[in-house]
Amino acid sequence: MLKSFALFPILSALIFTGWLIKGIEIGWASESAEEVGYEKAVRLDARLGIPTVSGGYTSLNPQIFFEGRQTVRALAKSITEGLDGDLEKASAISKWVFLHVRPQTAAPPIVVGDDYYNILRRGWGFCDQMAHVYAVIATHANLPSRQLQLFRDGYGSPHTLAESLIDGEWVIVATWRGFVPLNDQGSPMTKEELANSRKMNLFEDLYPGDFLNARPFYSYPYAPIGTVFNRAFSRAKISFNNLLESDPVENKPTSPASNESNPGTDVKPGSEPTPLNEISLDDIRKLDEARKSHLNFDYPRAIDLYREVEMALDSRIRYQAQFWKMVANYDLGNFAEAERLINEYGGNSKDPYQISYLRFQAEIYLNKGMTEAAKKVFESMNTSQGRAELIRLGYES
Repeated sequence: MLKSFALFPILSALIFTGWLIKGIEIGWASESAEEVGYEKAVRLDARLGIPTVSGGYTSLNPQIFFEGRQTVRALAKSITEGLDGDLEKASAISKWVFLHVRPQTAAPPIVVGDDYYNILRRGWGFCDQMAHVYAVIATHANLPSRQLQLFRDGYGSPHTLAESLIDGEWVIVATWRGFVPLNDQGSPMTKEELANSRKMNLFEDLYPGDFLNARPFYSYPYAPIGTVFNRAFSRAKISFNNLLESDPVENKPTSPASNESNPGTDVKPGSEPTPLNEISLDDIRKLDEARKSHLNFDYPRAIDLYREVEMALDSRIRYQAQFWKMVANYDLGNFAEAERLINEYGGNSKDPYQISYLRFQAEIYLNKGMTEAAKKVFESMNTSQGRAELIRLGYES
């Protein structure tokens, strides 16, 4: 099957039309429209007027055909370099995505329009967003992949994973867990095989029927070309119709300007949370530049920028800078510095990345061959991901 990203110049022209229409429709209200998505991710502020074509993580923003595409191609090459087998590639990519797109519950609860490049830049997401990023990177690593949405009778979809085509079969990739489930013979499993095996114990709160009822989901760049063209045309048409039928969009936020439940917000007793749109625009831009440098392997520059953002007054953006500074050191192979930062920042119960710090500490122990030490960390996490790792390491059945 011809890969949809092979025709990205044609697709980008079509999407750019919808993007331009959308920009005219909103009046290009933002001075920061070039920073597509990321400011909205941090500020939760729709008044920025960022020109995107809506549609959740399936959104076809122009950036995914240019800057995002270059970034993800380089990531795919780096993650799979030296790996020959498809199973090795799937395992490496799923682990990288799990570590670098943190589970939603382990990061600041702020929302953004979700094309894959926005998800990578902010570094966290729900299960379907993690599966989407996995499928994108795997596709660019020449490993056919897609999302797999589980379904439960009378409930809807309780979870999303990914699938990759390995040895002629679509096999499960547990992106929310960061590994490829293997059977007793060490081979990856189809959804049917997994549903009927004892390996279901790796997935808390899921049932065999969830997998048997599962359906694949495709998005760019791993969707069939016809699907991508139809979605692109439909969205451009909707934007054009909105332009003809309505007045220009007023500067009205589509989501709250503050979030009282956000544990990363600096709130004094008896006071209101600081509105998200009061976060320094300079801090937001620096964090975005740091994230781009990080994703493009310029770790020293990323670390320097993270240090600058650490000086931010608002804890929400400061927590992110501290966490990603640690990850940049981890990615650089500077485990001693990463551990020092984990010890410095990881004990703060108000930090939404607290569990993520523990996860990286466990990874460092595993890289050093210190399995027993990693076991203790996984036990202390008391999360489904931690328990799944204990099962994989043979400590629980």
